[in-house]
This record gives sequence, structure tokens and C-alpha cells, in this order.
Amino acid sequence: MKGLYVYTVLLLTTHLICAANGDTSFASQQDGSTQLTIYNHSANYKKDSILVIYDRCDHSGAGIILKVYHPLKNHTVTIEDIPAGKYFVTIQWLGIHHDRMEKIVKIKKGKCEVIPVRLGESQEFSKGQVRIPSERLDWANLKVFTMK
Repeated sequence: MKGLYVYTVLLLTTHLICAANGDTSFASQQDGSTQLTIYNHSANYKKDSILVIYDRCDHSGAGIILKVYHPLKNHTVTIEDIPAGKYFVTIQWLGIHHDRMEKIVKIKKGKCEVIPVRLGESQEFSKGQVRIPSERLDWANLKVFTMK
């Protein structure tokens, strides 16, 4: 029994010494992280940015995280130091893509939650690339000429 008390005192002492020295490794284990893995994202689109909003599900905190991120070369975005809990996550693309995604995510202490993000097709606008298809008008199938 004395061994248990000695071990507990040593553990608390070590934690307090690390906290006094500014070592936050213990505190970082209390928070979770999220990694957004982006699919259908072209590497040549460097103008894309992502607005990420975390709101608590119990309505006790709106905008816990409200920040703009840029995808890395491996098409991921890592968000760290998220307090443990359940969140509404809103992901809005601000660049070439205009996709929006909302999801409920549970963040656990010391864990990294992976959120897959699938993007729709999009292209960058330029005057030289615009092509308007020609439309043929079929006079026989107009509403004016059809009888009920």
C-alpha cells in the first residue's frame, strides 16, 4: 500500500515540475486533434483555402475553432488542440472549390479523428476557356404547339 502512495506522489510531483518548466506534453494529451483528408483535390490548385468552424453540440460554445486553413502537399489539414467533446463541424471551401460540408464529430483525449472530405469537380474561370454550347430549338415540341 505504501508503494502505491509513493508512486502517486512521484507521479504528481513529476507532473507539477513539468508544468512549472512549461512542458505541455501532459496538457496536449488532454486535447484531441482532427485531420481532414481531402479527396479529388488537384495539386495545381494552390488558391484553395478552407474555413473550419467547430461548435459544441450542447450549445455551450459557438466557434470554439474558427480559422482558415490551407491544404498541405499531401492534401491534408491537421487541426490540433481541440478540447474533448462532441462538435458540429462546418467545412467551407473558399477558393476554386465552393463545396460545403457539415458533420458531427466526437473528439477524444489524445486521439486524432480523421474526417474524409470529397470534393466535386470544378475549374478555374478564365475568358479563354469559356465555351457556350450551341442550342438547337425544336419548333415542333414547344408548349404553344402541343394540345392537351
